[in-house]
Amino acid sequence: MAHKALSVAFLSALTLGLLAGCRYSPEPTLTLEQSGQRVRLYAGDILTVKLESNPTTGYRWELVEPADEKVLKLLDQRYEQSPVEKGLVGAGGVETWRFRAVGRGSASLKLEYIRPWEKSVVPAKAFSLQVVVP
Repeated sequence: MAHKALSVAFLSALTLGLLAGCRYSPEPTLTLEQSGQRVRLYAGDILTVKLESNPTTGYRWELVEPADEKVLKLLDQRYEQSPVEKGLVGAGGVETWRFRAVGRGSASLKLEYIRPWEKSVVPAKAFSLQVVVP
Protein backbone atom coordinates (compact mmCIF):
# COMPACT_ATOMS: atom_id res chain seq x y z
CA MET A 1 0.00 0.00 0.00
CA ALA A 2 2.87 2.36 0.81
CA HIS A 3 4.39 1.55 -2.59
CA LYS A 4 1.13 2.56 -4.35
CA ALA A 5 0.89 5.83 -2.40
CA LEU A 6 4.51 6.63 -3.28
CA SER A 7 3.81 5.94 -6.99
CA VAL A 8 0.77 8.24 -6.97
CA ALA A 9 2.77 10.98 -5.22
CA PHE A 10 5.62 10.61 -7.74
CA LEU A 11 3.27 10.75 -10.75
CA SER A 12 1.49 13.79 -9.31
CA ALA A 13 4.79 15.61 -8.77
CA LEU A 14 5.98 14.66 -12.27
CA THR A 15 2.73 15.92 -13.85
CA LEU A 16 2.92 19.23 -11.97
CA GLY A 17 6.54 19.63 -13.00
CA LEU A 18 5.70 19.07 -16.65
CA LEU A 19 2.77 21.51 -16.51
CA ALA A 20 4.96 24.16 -14.90
CA GLY A 21 7.17 24.07 -17.99
CA CYS A 22 4.23 24.78 -20.32
CA ARG A 23 3.43 28.31 -21.34
CA TYR A 24 -0.16 29.36 -20.87
CA SER A 25 -1.00 32.50 -22.78
CA PRO A 26 -4.56 33.69 -22.33
CA GLU A 27 -6.09 35.72 -25.12
CA PRO A 28 -5.55 39.32 -23.99
CA THR A 29 -8.51 41.69 -24.39
CA LEU A 30 -7.64 45.36 -24.30
CA THR A 31 -9.84 48.46 -24.09
CA LEU A 32 -9.25 52.19 -24.51
CA GLU A 33 -7.85 52.29 -20.96
CA GLN A 34 -4.86 50.18 -22.09
CA SER A 35 -3.99 52.49 -25.00
CA GLY A 36 -0.31 53.33 -25.20
CA GLN A 37 0.84 50.09 -23.61
CA ARG A 38 3.39 47.60 -24.82
CA VAL A 39 2.11 44.03 -25.14
CA ARG A 40 4.15 40.85 -25.46
CA LEU A 41 2.58 38.06 -27.50
CA TYR A 42 3.87 34.78 -28.86
CA ALA A 43 3.37 33.53 -32.42
CA GLY A 44 -0.14 32.13 -32.65
CA ASP A 45 -1.55 34.27 -29.81
CA ILE A 46 -4.74 36.24 -30.47
CA LEU A 47 -5.05 39.88 -29.37
CA THR A 48 -8.55 41.34 -28.98
CA VAL A 49 -9.23 45.08 -28.79
CA LYS A 50 -12.73 46.16 -27.69
CA LEU A 51 -13.62 49.82 -28.14
CA GLU A 52 -16.91 51.58 -27.40
CA SER A 53 -18.51 52.91 -30.55
CA ASN A 54 -21.73 54.49 -31.80
CA PRO A 55 -22.00 54.46 -35.59
CA THR A 56 -25.32 56.34 -35.48
CA THR A 57 -23.25 59.45 -34.70
CA GLY A 58 -21.17 58.94 -37.84
CA TYR A 59 -18.10 57.93 -35.86
CA ARG A 60 -16.34 54.62 -36.28
CA TRP A 61 -12.97 53.14 -35.45
CA GLU A 62 -10.52 52.98 -38.34
CA LEU A 63 -7.16 51.27 -38.51
CA VAL A 64 -4.96 54.24 -39.45
CA GLU A 65 -1.61 52.63 -38.69
CA PRO A 66 -1.88 48.96 -39.55
CA ALA A 67 0.61 46.72 -37.86
CA ASP A 68 3.39 45.03 -39.82
CA GLU A 69 1.56 41.96 -41.18
CA LYS A 70 4.72 39.87 -40.79
CA VAL A 71 4.28 40.34 -37.03
CA LEU A 72 0.58 41.01 -36.37
CA LYS A 73 -2.25 40.21 -38.78
CA LEU A 74 -5.82 41.54 -38.61
CA LEU A 75 -8.23 38.59 -38.39
CA ASP A 76 -11.58 40.37 -38.22
CA GLN A 77 -13.49 43.40 -37.03
CA ARG A 78 -17.13 43.53 -35.98
CA TYR A 79 -19.63 45.83 -34.27
CA GLU A 80 -22.14 44.67 -31.69
CA GLN A 81 -24.84 46.99 -30.40
CA SER A 82 -25.41 47.05 -26.66
CA PRO A 83 -28.72 45.57 -25.48
CA VAL A 84 -31.33 48.35 -25.46
CA GLU A 85 -34.94 48.87 -24.62
CA LYS A 86 -37.34 48.18 -27.48
CA GLY A 87 -37.79 51.23 -29.68
CA LEU A 88 -34.65 53.04 -28.47
CA VAL A 89 -32.79 54.48 -31.43
CA GLY A 90 -29.15 55.57 -31.55
CA ALA A 91 -27.72 53.32 -28.84
CA GLY A 92 -24.02 52.57 -29.00
CA GLY A 93 -22.12 49.36 -28.67
CA VAL A 94 -18.64 47.87 -29.00
CA GLU A 95 -16.32 47.37 -31.94
CA THR A 96 -14.15 44.28 -31.57
CA TRP A 97 -10.87 43.99 -33.48
CA ARG A 98 -8.97 40.65 -33.42
CA PHE A 99 -5.35 40.21 -34.43
CA ARG A 100 -3.04 37.16 -34.54
CA ALA A 101 0.67 37.30 -33.73
CA VAL A 102 2.22 35.59 -36.77
CA GLY A 103 5.96 36.17 -36.54
CA ARG A 104 8.84 37.61 -34.55
CA GLY A 105 9.35 41.33 -34.35
CA SER A 106 7.77 44.53 -33.16
CA ALA A 107 4.69 46.25 -34.57
CA SER A 108 2.83 49.47 -33.85
CA LEU A 109 -0.94 49.50 -34.04
CA LYS A 110 -3.13 52.62 -34.14
CA LEU A 111 -6.89 53.07 -34.41
CA GLU A 112 -8.74 56.38 -34.49
CA TYR A 113 -12.39 57.14 -33.77
CA ILE A 114 -13.35 59.39 -36.66
CA ARG A 115 -16.04 60.44 -39.09
CA PRO A 116 -14.48 59.26 -42.36
CA TRP A 117 -15.78 62.18 -44.42
CA GLU A 118 -14.28 64.81 -42.10
CA LYS A 119 -10.77 65.56 -43.35
CA SER A 120 -8.07 67.32 -41.30
CA VAL A 121 -10.06 66.92 -38.08
CA VAL A 122 -8.53 65.68 -34.84
CA PRO A 123 -9.93 62.22 -33.98
CA ALA A 124 -12.47 62.09 -31.15
CA LYS A 125 -10.46 59.21 -29.61
CA ALA A 126 -7.34 57.22 -30.43
CA PHE A 127 -6.00 53.81 -29.44
CA SER A 128 -2.37 52.81 -29.92
CA LEU A 129 -0.33 49.80 -28.95
CA GLN A 130 3.18 48.46 -29.35
CA VAL A 131 3.25 44.69 -29.86
CA VAL A 132 6.38 42.61 -29.39
CA VAL A 133 6.58 38.99 -30.54
CA PRO A 134 9.84 37.33 -29.35
